[in-house]
Amino acid sequence: MIRFFWWLFGYVEFVFENGFAEGFINDCYNKRLGIKHLDRVDNALVGEASAKNYKRLHTIALKNGGKVKIIKKHGPVFLFLFWILFVLEWK
Repeated sequence: MIRFFWWLFGYVEFVFENGFAEGFINDCYNKRLGIKHLDRVDNALVGEASAKNYKRLHTIALKNGGKVKIIKKHGPVFLFLFWILFVLEWK
């Protein structure tokens, strides 16, 4: 049921690269960002965050010397935004 609500409001899979991983995790925890399924892959961290919290990850990543990139977007929020930005603009 919780997974359905995450999908409904939108979430992203992201990668944190080239930074201090422990500091990034601690700062995300201290700011109470709901990051799920956080794993270490090679020299990067891969996880999931809500669309709302993803914007806040950039400042934390820069503070710890790294970058955050989106791997995949999930949820109808992103389909709706795509429709508004591209389909309505072409008419």
